[in-house]
Amino acid sequence: MGTDLETFRRRIGCFAGGNPLRQSKLPKMATLCIPMWHMALAVKLCLFGLLVISGNIERNPGPPKLRSADSEAITKEDITALHEKLDTIIADTKAMNSNFALLQTRIDNVEEDINDIKEQMKEESEKLNEIEKLKSEIDCLKRKSSVSVDSDSQASPTTWLKTTLDEMKKSINEIRKEKDDQENRSRRNNLVFFGVSQNGDSETWAESEEQVKRIIHDNLGMEDIVEFERVHRIPNAPSVRGSKPVVAMFRNYKDKEKALRKAYKLKHTNISISEDYTKRIRDIRGKLSDLRRSLVKANKDVKAYLQYDKLVVKEAHCKRVFRVNEESGQISERTYNFRGESTE
Repeated sequence: MGTDLETFRRRIGCFAGGNPLRQSKLPKMATLCIPMWHMALAVKLCLFGLLVISGNIERNPGPPKLRSADSEAITKEDITALHEKLDTIIADTKAMNSNFALLQTRIDNVEEDINDIKEQMKEESEKLNEIEKLKSEIDCLKRKSSVSVDSDSQASPTTWLKTTLDEMKKSINEIRKEKDDQENRSRRNNLVFFGVSQNGDSETWAESEEQVKRIIHDNLGMEDIVEFERVHRIPNAPSVRGSKPVVAMFRNYKDKEKALRKAYKLKHTNISISEDYTKRIRDIRGKLSDLRRSLVKANKDVKAYLQYDKLVVKEAHCKRVFRVNEESGQISERTYNFRGESTE
């Protein structure tokens, strides 16, 4: 019934179909068929044999190799170049940091200048207010004077004018003194250093502060840490011993007084220290200093010292105080006992 198993296998193995004639002509053809993978293997073996016969063939030779010495030389050159680049980057970074620090210092100086300008503007505003106040007082005086002239028929215009001018002058001098005293109080923490070597016109505030700190530590012998609000040269002041004076604003008033008390240690140096006063007080102290030198020259045992705008001379049984009359420019003297009572 149907096709038997052997006939089916023959048809599949030889792909001859079911033609009986072909089966009769080639009865053993199916047994001679070779599988495809056997043929592929045979082809590969033939090719491999041909390559072996040709000779001079490497297995996967890859890119050409350099000698080890050349490889080491190139590596050292690369490392040297890398080090040079790193050194250049480090140098550029240090230069940038230095420029940044200088820029920061300049910014701080500009901020301090702005604060000084603000303070000056505030002072100018106060001066304007004082002037307005003075003008109102003058107008009031004029009104009072006109009333007194009208009420007193014997008063002449010349007398009224002289009285008015004297009162105006007196009011102006009082306002100037009050303003000057306020400015001197604002400088109470300041000291002026003369003879401090200057690092050219481009010296920064930080460099000036370092020089003052060095003087305070090395010359005055102050071991404690001294802090400042600001330290800078006085650009408009005349040069003293080849350099502009330096004004230092101490943060602590006691440190300023301590440094001033130790100023005698600078006697044999090129540096000197004085308190910071306005021009009016400096002029007064200049006249009193001349008087003090003449008194000390006449009597070396005399104890004479300047105290703000007056000269104090201590004697055996009394104390003499000298002041400058700003209107006449003359020096007046007054004697006191040790209880503080005037003997005049």
